Amino acid sequence: MNQISSEPLVCPICKTGSLLLSYRAAPLDYSDNQDYPIYICSQCGYGKSGEIKQQVTSLYVGGCYDVNEKKWHSLIQPFLSALERGKLGYLETDNKLSKKLLEIGCGKGRFLDAARKYGFTVFGIEPSPRSFSFASSRLGESVAPVGLEAIDGVLTFPSKFDFIMLWHVLEHLTDPSAVLSEIKGKLEPEGRVVIAVPNFASFQARHGKANWYHLDPPRHLHHFTPQSLQLLAKATGFEVDNIFFNSFYQNFVGELVTIVNIVLHGNNVVFNGLRINRAYLDFFGVWRGWAMFILGSVLSLLIALPVLLLTLFNQVIGRSGTMVVIVKPVGQ
Repeated sequence: MNQISSEPLVCPICKTGSLLLSYRAAPLDYSDNQDYPIYICSQCGYGKSGEIKQQVTSLYVGGCYDVNEKKWHSLIQPFLSALERGKLGYLETDNKLSKKLLEIGCGKGRFLDAARKYGFTVFGIEPSPRSFSFASSRLGESVAPVGLEAIDGVLTFPSKFDFIMLWHVLEHLTDPSAVLSEIKGKLEPEGRVVIAVPNFASFQARHGKANWYHLDPPRHLHHFTPQSLQLLAKATGFEVDNIFFNSFYQNFVGELVTIVNIVLHGNNVVFNGLRINRAYLDFFGVWRGWAMFILGSVLSLLIALPVLLLTLFNQVIGRSGTMVVIVKPVGQ
């Protein structure tokens, strides 16, 4: 690995390691034709996407973030609903009734809708206008189109919450440390924060590199390992209550897509085809794009069983593609 410069930058997480250039990577949904440098800390393994001056909002309205529902979405709705209900298992409580849950970056509001049906009092913030329109149609005034910095101005929201969830949100934020520090003051006594992020220490991340399904620059600015996320939590006044590597669907998809990306000359060809991603079809041409989609689908089916076993093994040893970390304020 090459250093960023003659005087390498100090890692912002562990404060001792140096950020070293490892490889360059482009968005796997063809939403951007630029490739970005990926730096890795020599000590804690934290990763950072470089050469990103600001997040471009257009990156969240197409490609893998296209909020337009395809016809096949209705066919898998029961499966999607089951995934959302499964996330409730991370909210450990004997009494769900009246428990106040805030989701930061609630997207279309599917999880909050599931949590409400199980007795939680739910609230969500979603700054994306298109995603917020879906969420508000489900949840009404329980969601607001604001970022965390403006949440105190939402009069329908309480000042403190029993649970705060950041489900694959922290890696997108410009300053995760500032956000966690802000969140700490919004927890009720015995409150918990649920953080789900890709696992940069996973086998699929280490071997897939630029082909890793969960890398996703420039949307993902930060790439956390279990060690670096624990260090970040400690620096912001939290301690880790529990850590899980069992988000099977995301782990399995990450393994499967990463392997197919390595084998084929094309990125995420199955998902890009299913989403009828215009940028993907423009890049390859319509006929070649669909041919790649078919080839990728056949290859995925052929390797699905061994990849399933690999996923289960990686979850057991803590090297799966994603992780869920439960943190609480120090001293609770």
